[in-house]
Amino acid sequence: MSNRSIRLYSLDTKSVQRNFSTDIEWNRVWAVSYVWDNKGKVHLPVPGCNWESAAFSDFHRFEKLLGRASQIAGERGGRYLWIDCLCINQEDNEDKAEQISNMWSIFSRSAGTIAFASLTQDNSFAQLIHTYEDGKKAWLADWFERVWTYQELHLPHNLVFVSGEQELTSVRSGVNDIYTSILLMSPYLTPPNADLSHIQQVLNGVSPSAYDHTQRALMQARVRYTSMPCDRVYGILGALKEPMRHLHGYGLSENQALIQLMKLMSHTDILDTLTFNTIPTNSKHDGENWSGMMDFSASIEHPSYAQDEYHGRNARIDHLDGRIITAIDDAEIWKVKITEEQLLSASNISSTGQDWPHIESVAAGLGITGDFSEVEMNPSFTDIIGRAARSLRANSDIVSPLISVLHLQAQAQTTAVEKIPTNRLGNPDLFDKEVMVVVCRSKKMKEGRKPYHYGICVEPNEDGTWHKICTASFSGDCEVLERRKHNIMIGA
Repeated sequence: MSNRSIRLYSLDTKSVQRNFSTDIEWNRVWAVSYVWDNKGKVHLPVPGCNWESAAFSDFHRFEKLLGRASQIAGERGGRYLWIDCLCINQEDNEDKAEQISNMWSIFSRSAGTIAFASLTQDNSFAQLIHTYEDGKKAWLADWFERVWTYQELHLPHNLVFVSGEQELTSVRSGVNDIYTSILLMSPYLTPPNADLSHIQQVLNGVSPSAYDHTQRALMQARVRYTSMPCDRVYGILGALKEPMRHLHGYGLSENQALIQLMKLMSHTDILDTLTFNTIPTNSKHDGENWSGMMDFSASIEHPSYAQDEYHGRNARIDHLDGRIITAIDDAEIWKVKITEEQLLSASNISSTGQDWPHIESVAAGLGITGDFSEVEMNPSFTDIIGRAARSLRANSDIVSPLISVLHLQAQAQTTAVEKIPTNRLGNPDLFDKEVMVVVCRSKKMKEGRKPYHYGICVEPNEDGTWHKICTASFSGDCEVLERRKHNIMIGA
């Protein structure tokens, strides 16, 4: 890493100073992550900071958060804080671009990160989970809906989330209070409106294994709130060591930023992003929607791509006659007939969920205060229990201490609901018709289960490119009429 200049707030001098990255005692630095007020600009009278910030609506709120962060860092041997309102001049685009490119170093090399949701109206610290609609429903603190949460959650060696007077932790190897708390309460968590992410997408984002997969992160970021659409992409780039340094400008459109991101990805990440995206609600195929139609997060919590087989030697983003294309060398093309979708279902979970504890008892066991006695279950209660049980088993080494406390060992063995489509098309009108599929991924299944594949359905254009018409998922018993290798260019 080049010897960059990074501002830090000193707990000793109570001032902001510039430091060369090579001189910083990173094990004494704690980063601070929080939700901005965005209610006008306030001058923060701290030596070394001579600009206004929209992060806090008044100085007292800033003082409250800074005081708690300083206490937490000091108790853990910290001497410095990195907090954006003091360490980035948000009114200077040049300084903003320079400091944003330091994000990976700040969050990954520091001792840890201290995270806060929005301060309440009475300047107290919000809880991890809150109720709404007169206590009938519950949802997460707004920190988990921020785009930048992804890097601030997964890069730190340690994360301390301030929930009221509690401090919940997330450690790369060890007990993960945050993930476990959300997981155990998930059957009762309901998003306040359709614009917010489904609880399953939140679990995908906070899962201990999520940061390994760029496409998973991108999909998670795209459902989160941001006033700057390009931040949905920058929030992911910030978690990658090199790409952020190669960005050209800040304030791009989301599509422009997305194309930059794809250009900086490895070819395997490009294919993940092309193939495993959400099914569009319409037939639009622009820079935002061209990338595919599949969202398997509703079927499996954080699917591993380690068992995937990639069919194609290289994939890259390119341009042809002013159009954005994906070029894949030596791609394997199948002519197939995909039959109607079938759902496999296997579960012994009680439809009433009687063997899963109520959110009130989970909150009490975790020390989360508030009245959760009237909270109603999520409409997808049973399915969420299945995924939660599966995730408890998969992460037993991380969550076992809390499972024991909450007496959930028996519930963790509950058989999960399986909803993996054997055959599926983005466009159901193409069922039982011959289609050409670029086979990007082939998922190996456990013994006794047939493999299934993900592919982009294409049609040849007169100019030699191929046009993406939809994305297919199909099982090994799909009727394959022909296979051949081809160098292809898929137009948007």
